[in-house]
Amino acid sequence: MDFETFKFTVDRFNQATSVQIIGAGEPLLIKDFFKMLEYASVKRRMRVMTISNGILINRKINEIINSHLDSIFISLNAHNVQEYERLTGNSGHFFPQIYGNLKKLVEARDAAGSELEINTSFIVDQQNYRLIP
Repeated sequence: MDFETFKFTVDRFNQATSVQIIGAGEPLLIKDFFKMLEYASVKRRMRVMTISNGILINRKINEIINSHLDSIFISLNAHNVQEYERLTGNSGHFFPQIYGNLKKLVEARDAAGSELEINTSFIVDQQNYRLIP
């Protein structure tokens, strides 16, 4: 979605108090992602949230911390490499990268004194539910 479409949509729902910038793909790849955050937060006074696969977090840490983002969900998807591969069908090398990026984001948030809410999500199914601590 381009910025003008986003702006039109947000303005159309003028009673909304929050917006989640999500969709088909990684939101951090959206050209005007941070401009969208600023518009929704500053101009519309909305709470702004997003969901990320976590792979690009390390490239955008400072922008995320200094943005108008209120909450980010990182899709960790599993608790270890083997479960990550089984559940996502992706190479296990992504899991340590995502986990490392998550840790860096938490450290950067804490160092900056930011109030950014950082959440994770993972998949629970019949094969792994007993592994949850």
